[in-house]
Amino acid sequence: MMRATFGCLLGLAGLVGVVSCSSQHRSASAVGTTQTTGGAIVPSKVAVQYVAATRCNREHVCNQIGAGKRYDSVEDCTRDSWRDTHAELGVERCPNGVNESALDKCLYDLGTQVCSTPVANVQRVATCRRQMLCL
Repeated sequence: MMRATFGCLLGLAGLVGVVSCSSQHRSASAVGTTQTTGGAIVPSKVAVQYVAATRCNREHVCNQIGAGKRYDSVEDCTRDSWRDTHAELGVERCPNGVNESALDKCLYDLGTQVCSTPVANVQRVATCRRQMLCL
């Protein structure tokens, strides 16, 4: 039991670390990020990972991860959030990638939603809509 709890905490610490990175650090370290004269393009696959991690970080902050809560574990949140976000913003929907500055705004707005506002679908956050992110 202690090992599972430690693993969950370790996983959540990694999740929090991913979403707390500054945009400059994220841009420089994101594998596959392309720099263009009009700004950076983030591959859809990478954008999906960041949005899913931000969603789970928010669920953690809002105390929605744990036994009897919206998600039983960080792993459940990560799996479900990745699946839902991929369906909304994956390569099939954003084949040319995502605008980096728009993604930064989306991540900020998504992560700062009040806990009483459900975000079951990132499209509910105006700055996270496909038409705002996809190139």
